[in-house]
Amino acid sequence: MSQQNYFSQTGSQNDMFFIVAIAVVSLLIRLPFFFKDVIDWDESTFILMGQSILDGHLPYTELWDLKPPLAFVAYAGFILILGKSVISIRIAGTICVILTALLVYGSGTTIANHSSAFLAAIATSMGISLLDSGQATMTEHMAIVPLTAALALFFCCKTPDLRFTFLISVLLTIAAFVRLNLAYTVVILGCYLVVRQAPKWRQVLHHGLIYSLGCLLIIFLTYFPYLMTENSQIWWTSVVIAPLQYSRDDVTSIESFRRLMTGLVNSSQHQATLGASLVIWMGGFLGIAAAFLPRNRHNSASLFQAIALTLMTFSVGLSILQSGATYQHYLIQMPPCLGLGTAILWQKLSKPRFFKPLISVVVLLALLSSLMPILTEYRIVGGRLVAGGPLQTGPSYDIAAYFRDNQAENEPIYMMTDHLVYWLIDSQPLTAITTHPSNVSRDDILEIVNGPGSSPESELAKVFAAEPKFVVKQRFVSYLLSGKMQNAKDFLNQQLANHYEKTTQIGNRFIYRRIQP
Repeated sequence: MSQQNYFSQTGSQNDMFFIVAIAVVSLLIRLPFFFKDVIDWDESTFILMGQSILDGHLPYTELWDLKPPLAFVAYAGFILILGKSVISIRIAGTICVILTALLVYGSGTTIANHSSAFLAAIATSMGISLLDSGQATMTEHMAIVPLTAALALFFCCKTPDLRFTFLISVLLTIAAFVRLNLAYTVVILGCYLVVRQAPKWRQVLHHGLIYSLGCLLIIFLTYFPYLMTENSQIWWTSVVIAPLQYSRDDVTSIESFRRLMTGLVNSSQHQATLGASLVIWMGGFLGIAAAFLPRNRHNSASLFQAIALTLMTFSVGLSILQSGATYQHYLIQMPPCLGLGTAILWQKLSKPRFFKPLISVVVLLALLSSLMPILTEYRIVGGRLVAGGPLQTGPSYDIAAYFRDNQAENEPIYMMTDHLVYWLIDSQPLTAITTHPSNVSRDDILEIVNGPGSSPESELAKVFAAEPKFVVKQRFVSYLLSGKMQNAKDFLNQQLANHYEKTTQIGNRFIYRRIQP
């Protein structure tokens, strides 16, 4: 065997080992969270929207939520392929994390050694999964797959041409039609790909047209079903107008940044995940800055790659700050970019040969120190196994079992929380806007979707006009606690007092049954 073939085979074997290790580690850090009913209630909404597609309805026509249509198409695909269970949904999220980590690894091998790329992929997987709601399957998990694939093209394609520009535009637009805030990334990276052709103005024009064509293709494909079914206005209202209204928040970008970083630090300290947070966040940003340092002879990011990585990181971060909310799961979109940044940093720091094993040990210890919440969840699941109890637990399962025992699956039901129950008993919300229960408290969204004059009270009136046989609520419903919701809260209490009796309590959930006249 020639020396060249030997090293090629050895490199291939190392790649296979790292790929399998990334998949196994990503699975293990998410596995114990497969069995909890609700990690983030947004996940339940996306499941209902996906199921509605499988039932033959376009998004927004029967049920409604404030996300682009490809997000719900993804959930429909998960349910169709993997089966109708919460475990299947969590498996789908894990597959997205594994694909993202593998794309980071593949990109990392172009600008760093294989061990640095491997550690970057593991850090990416942990950075995603250890955020609040990171163990659920959120729209962010779906969006980062095409987003990271686009980033990988920047690192793996040696001769960017028109085909490259078209593919980048398609991938980024798909990501944006899963998480609409990523439209910033579509615009900023598109401008970079076009402007970098200057002063060759013919090339500028060609790349601009091709990039626009890729974006318009995805937009048209999402719009076409609505055009054919004469639902164009629903598409425009739900995909464009409502998200724009939602993003108009009084919170400034600086305040959003402060809240997000404070929440990240506090949750990292509380959950003992500070080590992984420092690796992915601090290491990532330092690595992106280091990408512009003088290049080494081998395994260094080119200026094109460094600029692309910086612009993607900046645009994703900006889009999160401009999205009008400060939920920590929005940050799931950042670790893929920061993961590549860590690979660059470790490659730079390991140039003195004796630093390489030292850096690997320090990074591994930092990541291992952050496994406490995962090990705790394993102990909980193991305890249930030893006790012979069910693996799948949570109030949603218990409430669904109660309705089955009372043969109420086909009865109208109003879930004020735990709306996953609708899916578990093959039911659905009584009005489109209450697909996510908290939408009833959003006056601006109610007016956009239902028309002028719509209010929380009028929406609740529509719900109770359907005479739900059961109403399920927590003792304190968070979205009814603000002062502006007092009238709606009074209306709800009046309906429960006049037409319902409390029949049972499951945890801190109260189940009310309609009194027969």
